[in-house]
Amino acid sequence: MVAITTDSLRNIALAGAGASVLLSIVLALVIRSIVGKIISTVFMLSIALALYTQQDQLKSCAQKIEDGISTPGKSTVCTFFGRDVTISIPKSIE
Repeated sequence: MVAITTDSLRNIALAGAGASVLLSIVLALVIRSIVGKIISTVFMLSIALALYTQQDQLKSCAQKIEDGISTPGKSTVCTFFGRDVTISIPKSIE
């Protein structure tokens, strides 16, 4: 399993949310039917919301690292969308 940092997970989630919003705008311009526009916009915005709400999971994981529950230089496991993700813990937290 590849270890990722909390910053990279946060960036991935924010990029996914931004891409979903941008894609919903593009789809709204391309799709001519009003029903299709509504369905695709709601779908893409729900994906963006789901990615955005995962920030709480990332914040709790970062807090666990800062509180010293995990050993520096090792890794800890956090939950992201219900899946376990291994996070590398830096040797010095500033």
